[in-house]
Amino acid sequence: MAEFRGLEAPPDRQAQSRQEAVLLRRALASMPRDKREVLVMSRFLDLKYEEIAAILKCEVGTVKVRVYRALRDLGDRFFALSGERAS
Repeated sequence: MAEFRGLEAPPDRQAQSRQEAVLLRRALASMPRDKREVLVMSRFLDLKYEEIAAILKCEVGTVKVRVYRALRDLGDRFFALSGERAS
């Protein structure tokens, strides 16, 4: 049976990925509830914008703006925690 060791990420990359996941969770947890909720619905629950709009009782365009702003905020928080600059 062939081994697939080459497909596994090197240990340093695995550690970096784990650290980034921790920072991402911290950044998400530090966000205001409304921004966090819209991100969870759109990115983690894979709800369509129309579904989110129905839940929040708002227009689809409003959901798109909220998701965009929440993603920007998440990026800013992530990079602040990691000590890097957002582009």
